[in-house]
Amino acid sequence: MKAAGKSPWPHQVAVRPLLQAREANLLPAELVDTAREIAKLLRSGLPEAWMDVKSTEWDRDLEEMLEYFENCTAEDFQSQHEESVDLLDQRLDELYDWSDRHRVWLG
Repeated sequence: MKAAGKSPWPHQVAVRPLLQAREANLLPAELVDTAREIAKLLRSGLPEAWMDVKSTEWDRDLEEMLEYFENCTAEDFQSQHEESVDLLDQRLDELYDWSDRHRVWLG
């Protein structure tokens, strides 16, 4: 049960405004820029221990998502444009599922 006045989402990262500001039909280079911006927001908004492999709080799933967002290239999105956006959307779905499990608000 939630304590009075305490948010059920102890961590918040403002990913939604970034995504809402982007066009729906992004070019591959724009998809890469979006992915990299998501990674920056996550790195700056989440506890460092979750991203520190030496920490007992390190999260492998988070690390894998960050690696994808930071290292994807335009070539990863060179297939048909609709499929390119779908690829990023799939990764975002994984991020949303992860954030729900870890009580991270991505609003």
